[in-house]
Amino acid sequence: DEAIHELQAQYPNADAQTCDVRSRLAVEKWSQTALERMQGLDLLILNSGATLKPQRFDRASLLEIEDILNTNYAGMVRVLHSFLPTLRSSSGVIAHITLPASGFPPAGLVPYALSKQGAGLLLDLLEAESPKSLTRVNVFPGVVDTALTRSIMGKKADVYPSAEKWVER
Repeated sequence: DEAIHELQAQYPNADAQTCDVRSRLAVEKWSQTALERMQGLDLLILNSGATLKPQRFDRASLLEIEDILNTNYAGMVRVLHSFLPTLRSSSGVIAHITLPASGFPPAGLVPYALSKQGAGLLLDLLEAESPKSLTRVNVFPGVVDTALTRSIMGKKADVYPSAEKWVER
């Protein structure tokens, strides 16, 4: 929440909020409120990420796998479905924050990679569906020391820049 307050202080017209993208009702309420407040939309940043400790796919709990897919893929579907008509009418831009690891995942991250690849494919298909009314930009920040990275790498994440340091570059 602190990051949201900082962002809104710096960009008063931005609508930065947390939303449980696993909930269709939460996404619908958030998108409706945001679109009414902003009276349009020209940029949508997609940046959700859930994963589990690296392990073989068949050893992971099915509930954990479903949660990852529900957050990273189905959550993005919900957000896009809510905002896409407005984005298309304004020839808006989708910024998709993703990792090259989604294409070449480290061992043990099959559910994460699957969800990120699915998200990328969906965006490819949406662009092909109406190329003149939608632009997608992929942002590959590389490896950044975040809570998600630490959940995968532990102390090995120390060698990577923090999100704050990465932004300064």
